[in-house]
Amino acid sequence: MGIIVPYGGMTNHELAQIIEKIAREKKITPATVTKNAVGNGRIYETLMAGGSCTLTIANKIVAYAAALTDDSATPLVQPTAPHKPQVAS
Repeated sequence: MGIIVPYGGMTNHELAQIIEKIAREKKITPATVTKNAVGNGRIYETLMAGGSCTLTIANKIVAYAAALTDDSATPLVQPTAPHKPQVAS
């Protein structure tokens, strides 16, 4: 499923899906999407390797993707159930 990261309960996988969707639609690489969105073309590679990014970076990527998406009625990714943190005993 992916690690839950602090960007609104979105997983790394879901953020990567947004990047991939924009890359397909615009016929560019995922690295170009993140470079255009936040000035760093390695974010997608980091996410795919199991890493994460800051809330600020994630918000910029989502905002960039939303600005490029023609159909605002279609969500960028399908929402998942909210994450409930595990409490260590």
